[in-house]
Amino acid sequence: SRYCQRRIGVSEYHVKKKIANALDIGCGNGNHVLFLEKQGINCTGIDISDNAISNARLRLEKEGISHADLAVLDAKKMQFDCNSFDLIISDGVCDHVLFDEAKMIIDKAYNCLSQNGYLFISLRSIFDSEFGRGEFVEKNTYRLVGGYENGEIQHFFDISEISQLLHKFNIFDLELSETIYPSEYSLDKAYI
Repeated sequence: SRYCQRRIGVSEYHVKKKIANALDIGCGNGNHVLFLEKQGINCTGIDISDNAISNARLRLEKEGISHADLAVLDAKKMQFDCNSFDLIISDGVCDHVLFDEAKMIIDKAYNCLSQNGYLFISLRSIFDSEFGRGEFVEKNTYRLVGGYENGEIQHFFDISEISQLLHKFNIFDLELSETIYPSEYSLDKAYI
């Protein structure tokens, strides 16, 4: 919200960049879709999981939002028209696929983003305390063993890979936040 519109009152916003349409890649239970829709931004949410989309629909309906476009769709297969979205969010998606697949997803996102649109993406870093846990698959990539994501791919990005991933974009903000989980915690962040 700090780059698009920030709430300055109960129902008043300081608009920095007008966003008409947004896409949430890997929308899960609809957190970002709900947030954007409550701000009057039309949002499309896609997720590979039938259950996630069903839960998102129920959640949005409970909040009185019935017009959001939600679809079961693998991000690697998305094909939206050029200039379809002013904002694209990919939170915790590209680090659960192989690096080449992540590049494909971000290239597809670039193709449907408006000329001066924004991409918000979150990625796990090689400096993450869980880097190296699981079965090695390829450079910086592991198959998780145990926890609620058992068997899932987990890719950890280095700065070179981030540059490759976002080579078509002008990067104006890159943040590194660090959360360290001691070895006494399991993969699903529970104390052993």
